[in-house]
Amino acid sequence: MNRAPSLIIGGVPGQNGGNALANILFGKVNPSGKLPYSIFKNENDYPPFPDSHLKMQKQWEINEDKYIDPFDVEYNYYLGYTLAEKKNIPVSFHFGFGLSYTQFKFNNITTDKKHILKTIPSR
Repeated sequence: MNRAPSLIIGGVPGQNGGNALANILFGKVNPSGKLPYSIFKNENDYPPFPDSHLKMQKQWEINEDKYIDPFDVEYNYYLGYTLAEKKNIPVSFHFGFGLSYTQFKFNNITTDKKHILKTIPSR
């Protein structure tokens, strides 16, 4: 990623995600999404996460549910950006990261003194 001039993450784009990404790539819309999670620099900094689907229990292990949910993982209170902050874990892209490529230009800005609110920070 250090050599890439830009990065687009589709995340969970849904049914029309391909069209949405194409509209961004071809400049029809402004890419303005923000990350809803942090992306750590090192994969090993993430809590353990199973890599398999539901596994059927052996006949003698069946209690109430015959399937084991490997995604039933206890992450405790800290997860994502809160975990990164608590343990000082370096991140590549922090929660809320994202750019907008809109350019703003203002001309002939004026104001009336009656509409200016002057605030002085308390000490």
